[in-house]
Amino acid sequence: MASDYAVAVFRAELARTMHHRAPRIRLRFTQAPPGIVEKAGTLLSTTDGLLMPHGIISNFPATELHEDRWVFLVAEDNPRSATASPARIWHGSPG
Repeated sequence: MASDYAVAVFRAELARTMHHRAPRIRLRFTQAPPGIVEKAGTLLSTTDGLLMPHGIISNFPATELHEDRWVFLVAEDNPRSATASPARIWHGSPG
């Protein structure tokens, strides 16, 4: 199970690596459903793995596979742009 972002970043390379190391293995990527955060425990009990950006789900073991840089484009007149961190803008909380 994976987010669309994780599939875009990892799918091709993971498929190549797995084909080379274990040619008979089959990979199937399914889209992480809406509400994954609320249902993470239940969903993880029925799947072999979950690829998601760091910080979406907490309180579960995780391995960092990739480090990415996030860039936010914010309108100059946005009242949050001068006082809020990118994390606060992303989650919609006040500056």
